[in-house]
Amino acid sequence: MLNLAQWKMKHENYVLKTNWKKLILANRLKENMVIQVWSIQVDQKLCLAVVRI
Repeated sequence: MLNLAQWKMKHENYVLKTNWKKLILANRLKENMVIQVWSIQVDQKLCLAVVRI
């Protein structure tokens, strides 16, 4: 499970607070890669999809 939180700074930022290292490893993400995070609802559960750009 991932926890998504909003950080209020100059612009609105969203951050993954827990288990983000598992997401990085599972998707082979590297520094400076650009991704999109999409939210979808499946069976009344909020799900996130990660897409590399």
